[in-house]
Amino acid sequence: MKALPDPEDRAERAALSERFGTALTETLLMASRDGVHFKRWNEAFLRPGAQRPGTWQYGNQHVAWQIVETRSALPGAAPELSIYGPERYWKGKGGVLRRYTLRMDGFVSASAGWKGGQLLTKPLVFDGTALEINFSTPAPGSLGN
Repeated sequence: MKALPDPEDRAERAALSERFGTALTETLLMASRDGVHFKRWNEAFLRPGAQRPGTWQYGNQHVAWQIVETRSALPGAAPELSIYGPERYWKGKGGVLRRYTLRMDGFVSASAGWKGGQLLTKPLVFDGTALEINFSTPAPGSLGN
């Protein structure tokens, strides 16, 4: 835990309650199509981000329920999906509410490691003249054979 930000603050909080000084919080994604049956993905959906004071601590990223469609801050840009969560949660008056955003079409993705990989899907039925794939890679990456 000493490698994480704010080691003195962590020690102080751990003296009051070990969990408050040692636990980390990451946001997972849980979704339902019918409101009864849910699926939870056990990998962090929102990571605390860069190590800076007030992050990587207990209670950080206890995000609000629901994802909200919001207007983009960029003129002419498409609407976004927004998620809200606190930072510097245990810091008295210094806490802030952070807005995390996702593209409307960027909610689901697949990724591969440095050595590459493949994505296998059920057969795709397509009736049209053009099919576009929205993808990104690092500088030496590619999409194809």
